[in-house]
Formats: sequence, C-alpha cells, structure tokens
Amino acid sequence: MPHPLETAECHVPAVAQGRPLPLWNRKGAGICLGLVVMAGFLLLVQLQPFSGWGVLALTGLLAVAVPTARQLSQRIVILGCLYFGAVPLLWWIPLPTSFPGWGQLLLGGLISGLAIWIIGSPNRKAAAASLLPSVGKADTLLLVAAALGSAVLLPYFRVFTGPQALGLLLASWDNSSHFSMYNMIRSHGTVVPMAGISESGHPWVFMEYPQGFHAALATMADLAVGHAPGPLGIELVTYSRLSSLAAVGATVMVTAGLTSLPWIRERPMMCTPFVVLAITAWSFGTASVATLHAFQNFVVGVALLACLMIVVSFADSLAKPVVFATSAAAIVGIANTWALLLLLVVPLAAFAVFPWSRQRWQGTKAAWLANGVVAAAGLIGLALVGLQISRIETGTVVTAIGRVPSSTHGVEIATFLVAMAASILLVHGNFRDFLTSPGKMPAAARLVVIPVLGLAVVIALGTYQIVSAGKVNYYSLKLALAVELMLPVIACIAVTALVGRWLASQRYGRPRGLAVMSALAALASTQVFGLTVQDTRPLGMDPMTPYQQGMSTIESHTSKNAEAATELFRAAEGHTAGRGDAMYIINSEHIDPLLAATWYLALTGTHNQNTNRLVEELRPLHEGYGGNLAQVAENVLGADPDVSLVLDSTLRDFLESEGLPDQLLERTIGVN
Repeated sequence: MPHPLETAECHVPAVAQGRPLPLWNRKGAGICLGLVVMAGFLLLVQLQPFSGWGVLALTGLLAVAVPTARQLSQRIVILGCLYFGAVPLLWWIPLPTSFPGWGQLLLGGLISGLAIWIIGSPNRKAAAASLLPSVGKADTLLLVAAALGSAVLLPYFRVFTGPQALGLLLASWDNSSHFSMYNMIRSHGTVVPMAGISESGHPWVFMEYPQGFHAALATMADLAVGHAPGPLGIELVTYSRLSSLAAVGATVMVTAGLTSLPWIRERPMMCTPFVVLAITAWSFGTASVATLHAFQNFVVGVALLACLMIVVSFADSLAKPVVFATSAAAIVGIANTWALLLLLVVPLAAFAVFPWSRQRWQGTKAAWLANGVVAAAGLIGLALVGLQISRIETGTVVTAIGRVPSSTHGVEIATFLVAMAASILLVHGNFRDFLTSPGKMPAAARLVVIPVLGLAVVIALGTYQIVSAGKVNYYSLKLALAVELMLPVIACIAVTALVGRWLASQRYGRPRGLAVMSALAALASTQVFGLTVQDTRPLGMDPMTPYQQGMSTIESHTSKNAEAATELFRAAEGHTAGRGDAMYIINSEHIDPLLAATWYLALTGTHNQNTNRLVEELRPLHEGYGGNLAQVAENVLGADPDVSLVLDSTLRDFLESEGLPDQLLERTIGVN
C-alpha cells in the first residue's frame, strides 16, 4: 500500500461526462475569477479592515480544505510544515504601512486559490468534492491530541486582561524574550533584522535569533486581532493564547504524522494505545517541561523534525512536488525555530538517498522544475537564517546560561529501549537488512539511528562544555530534551509497524471487546508520565511529575506576582513614543528586578543593545534595595546621559531623600 503522501496530488478527471470540456477556457475563467476575488478582497480589507478569532478559525479551515492530499492527517502534516516553515519567510519582506498584513494576504490567497481550483477545473463537481478530506477512524486521535494539548496549557488560553496575562507569563524567564520578538514584528511589520535601528540610534537585540516561530504567531495575530498593533493588554492576551495554540498545533502535527502511516490507519484499534502514549508525551509528559517554561518555539521545531522524519522515511517518491515542498519547508522551519536541531536532520538526509532507490527520485520535467523553484526558495530561507545565527559566537553556545528543567528520564530510557528492541525485531536481527533493505519495515527500524546519533551529539557537546566551562549547560540539555521528545514518536512507529506486520501474518478476526480493551489501554497510556492531575496536594501528595511541578510553580508565581504585574503593566502602558531609552525598576520583592526591567523593554518595544547592557546595572538590587538603589540609579543614569529611569513614586521619593543629585533626579520618572 503506498504511503499516504504518495496520494498527495489530487487528480480531477480531465473530461466530464459526455463531451470534452473547453479546458483552457475554464482555466482562464478560473484564473480571472481568482484575480477578481483577490482584488475585491484587498479592496474590502482597505475599506473595512476585519479580524477576529472566528476569522483565524475560518482561515485554518480553508487551509485544510486545500486539496494537497486525500486524507485529513496528510493535509495537516503538509499544512503544518508549510505554515511554520515557509510562511515566516514572508516577514523578511517589509510591506507598505497601508497594505494588509501577511495574515490577511494569506486568507485572500486561500479564497482566490480555491476559487481558481474549482472554477478552472474541467470537472467542477469533483474539484469541489476534493476540498473535503477523507477521515478515517485513526483521525479521531487528532481530537485526542488537541484535547490533551489544550488541557495542559488551559491557563494560558483563559486570560482576558493584560495584567492577568503578564502575571502568568512572568513565571518563565524566556517569555520576555519571545514576547519581545513577537511585539517587534507586530510593531514594525517585519523581522528584527529588517526593522532598522531604534529611536536612540542603537541596534535592536535579537538580531541573531531566528524568528520563524514569532513570525508565525504574528501571521495569526493579523487575523485574530488585526494587522495594526492593538492596545498593550490585547497584545499580551493574544500572545499568551497564540503561543499556546502553536504548542497544541505541534502536538496535533506529530499525531497527524503518526496517523498518516498505513499500518496505523489499517488497524487503528490495535495501535491507539501506542499513539496515545506519544500524544501524552507531547502534552502532559516530556513536552510539558518545554511548554510550561516558554520553549514553545523549540517544541514546534521538534514537531517539524518529527514530520520531516515521517515524510522522508516513508514516502515512496520524494520527487513529487508536494512531498519535496513539505520536506524543504520543514527543514527551513527547523532552522528558523531552533537551529541546533539541524544536527538531527543529518541522518534523515541519509535516509533519503540510502539505500538508493531510483524510483524514489523519478519525476516529470514539470515536477523537477517546480522542485527546483522550491529548492531555490529553501536555500534563500536557510541563507537568511544563516546570516542571523552567524552573529552568535561559538563561546556563547558553550557558556549560555539558562535553566532546562529535568524530565522524568526513566520513562524516556524505557521508551528508548523499547524502540531499540522493536527495531531489531523489524529486521529479524539482521544488521545487513537494517542497513540496506528497502521497504517500510526496515525504514521504520532505521529511525532508531536518530536518537542514537542525538545522544552522541549531546554527550560530545556536554563534554566540550565541561572542558571549556566546567559544567554542562543550556544548549546540550535542551538538545537532550529534543531527543527525549523524538523517542516516543520513533517507538510508536517501530512498535505499531511490528504489530501490523505480525497481525498481517496471522488469521486475525476482531476479538470481542477490542474497543473496550483499546480504550482502557489508551487511558492507561495517559498515566505513564504520572497522574494527569494539575494539583495533587488535595490528595495529600506533593507534586511529583514535571507537569505538576511546572503548574505548581506557575500558580505560586502568578498568585504572588499579581500586584507587581499590574504595576509593571501600568508603567509600560504609560510609556510614550519619543521618550528615548528608559530603564525600569519595580517596587516588589516577588519579581527579579532584572526580569521586570527586561519585560518593561519588551512591552514598550525599546529593547535595544544599549538598554540590554544597562539591565546588568540593576544586578546589585538582588542584595536588597535599601543600600543599593541610589547607587544603581547613579550607575544607570551615569552610564548614558540620554537614558531615563522609570520607577514607582515611592522609590523616587526614596532616591530624593538619599540625596540623588538634582541633574540625575530630573531624569527619573515616578509612576503610580
């Protein structure tokens, strides 16, 4: 049975019932109508801009309706790779301020494109019918993935005010950086490297950080809340919801990749517990270590890697334009979210050409012409990312400071051993078959090379960090987390392939109670990483799992930070354009003063290299405000004659009582 992506090109009969149709006339009419629809859409957006969460949902439905494949799971894999891989590159192109945003242009393109598809088809009825994907029993697992993924991040969806969203986001340090990049794209209409320089003449920060994830969020924000940046509170709420939606989308993408596999579609009942185990790992399990600590961009990058792995390993032909474009977009997306993941793409490149099969690379001239255009666009995308990350020094990768919470490890080690065992059985313990045999079973077995290589890279990088910096730190730990996220996907593929092959060789009748057995086993799979309960303290147990510990920390920080978050939000809301660079000092012992200052810069869109440097001047406040506030104020204001200091009126009065010189006191701004 061909791999689902082999059927990704939807063919409509060239001749209708009866006599042949005027094909060229219909194509011309379709193109003309599509252009008229696009022009009308652009005019409508100019006259009456529209947006809303319903508009975002409509755009998603229209994107799924594009007949890139017959099955729903296949379409989601293709759509996810193209959206997170290709669409963010558009934000490198600055648009005129009066022009609609990329999100609205995407909606207009989908509407006009579908009109061209139907009107220009020789069989319009069949073309319209092709917009609806076929849905199998296995596709119901997509709803399970969406439900579990949303349940984990429910607090981030249930925010309605700016201070409420800020209080929640303050629980994780990385949120300030990611919101800053998102806010910059929203404010300037382009990625940070194309945004020029700040009002004070200093370059922006994050010039070197790939912004594919943030551009994808900005595209959705165009549709959800409008192209023009809204009030600060709306932007915070939107970011909280969209970043969480992207993480849920990553879980659904990985699930769609699994449910697109033919042996899972043939025997969904038998395979459901294994797929649910992978879904749990990507929601309440290993992924919660990332999503609850503001690593959503990282999760999206690993999801793209998982989808690329499935496409490259199991597509019968890699020359088909839709398969080629999906793969190319996934690679660009990986580079544009978390570039170190490209190290794990190396074995996938080997899987694409080894063992060599000419049939996998055969295609028509037209197909290879399209693939050439896609390859050129992909290389441009990789070059842009390369220019960004070339600014990062090797030493930064070695010594970067950052906290990566620990996962359960035991479950991941067990998953790795199960994947190894299943891979050995798939090739009957024959190493030559493992290396050289064609077919989907050996291909499923070879996937275990990815975590093996990943662990080798983690060990090598960790050793280098120990030798150079004395300890293992951020990047090696995060790469290890990527390997742990890939393990349940690879184990699911290997085990379900083994089960499918065994059942195919047996006289297999559906036993009585199979549905109940499958449901109970799937429910058991959801508890492998620990009780899927947010808070176990009412049960008399301390939080044990990474998910419970993460939620406990977030709840604790949110309750303590509520008043300080409101103070910080009001201070940022009172910022006016043209004030120049300013540094903020919060009047709260519950929030790190450096974190509060960084958030102020992110919220006001003033995070440049100068203000980023001045944040370090606040470090003495960790030892207390009483004997250090006046000295810190003098250091900040003395370091740059054009910078001002924003702080609570009580703190300003304290500085005045401490005898801060009048010329410096004039540059302090008190807020209530």
